Amino acid sequence: MTTHLLPFLLLAACTPESPKDTSSLEDTGTGDTGDSAADTSDTSVDTSDTGTDTADTADTGTDTSDTGSDTADTGDTGQPVDADLDGYPANDDCDDDDATVHPGATEVYGDGIDNDCDGATCLPAPSGMVGFWRGDGDATDSLGVNDGAWTGTSAYAAGMVGDAFDFDGLSGVSGAAVGLPAGGDDRTLELWVNPDALPSNEGIFAGYGDFATYEGSFVVGMVSWGGWFFSQWGSSLAAGTVPLSAWTHVAVTHTAGVTYVYINGTVAGATELAVSTVTDGSMVIGRIDDSRILDGKIDEVGVYDRALTTDEVLAIVGAGADGKCAP
Repeated sequence: MTTHLLPFLLLAACTPESPKDTSSLEDTGTGDTGDSAADTSDTSVDTSDTGTDTADTADTGTDTSDTGSDTADTGDTGQPVDADLDGYPANDDCDDDDATVHPGATEVYGDGIDNDCDGATCLPAPSGMVGFWRGDGDATDSLGVNDGAWTGTSAYAAGMVGDAFDFDGLSGVSGAAVGLPAGGDDRTLELWVNPDALPSNEGIFAGYGDFATYEGSFVVGMVSWGGWFFSQWGSSLAAGTVPLSAWTHVAVTHTAGVTYVYINGTVAGATELAVSTVTDGSMVIGRIDDSRILDGKIDEVGVYDRALTTDEVLAIVGAGADGKCAP
């Protein structure tokens, strides 16, 4: 009522009217107010109708619930995700986007991929390994028998597989040779080499035995003109070249009195040599003495108590940066 009367009171103060006219105005105000109240009541009813429409919206909520039931139906299939359709679900497959990668797949060594999902990409080392010096930050024998020690400054650099021994033309690694093949027994010595410079005399890759006894050692290296050589410290076999600033795989096998030298998996030389390696010698990598020393890198030195086959040597070469797994 106050809202309706305020304009009227302001008008009355400005223009005096007779009591009769004032009464008429009051009746008009009262009648209009009542009508307005009635209209407001009608509006309230309309609002109630709107509420009913909201209830209809709740019915739509029931439809949403039906949609949820459809989702449940999808789960009812119980089928695990297999995005690459290789038959192995994502929780078993180490790469569910590649159908060639799954448990039981053939491992492709050298591609850097765990094809069979066994957690490793390295080539299983051939049987008969009796010494393994990886050069991954230390000079230990991974088989735990003949750990090496540095002469001069120890250093490591990026290798063919992980890190490698990095020799500066002054330093080297040496240790015991316990349990390595001796006398004329069958054997293999294999490694990766990356020379930085030609040696002034001989650059030693690796070997073992007694380097003061005639035919008492088993060693491989390179000569001053860049060719590789094998020696049992009496006679030698030399040929080919070892490129500078590049990784080359070198393997020497001895079986039935014949010594074979492999360069990157291919036989590069073979000859009959009398081998009588002593049993109490030492294992050396990169250096024998001040005139027989390498300026370059050596990686993954392995010794075996049998002659590896050509296919086994090729497999190591093919594994490349994946390397060999320790037995």
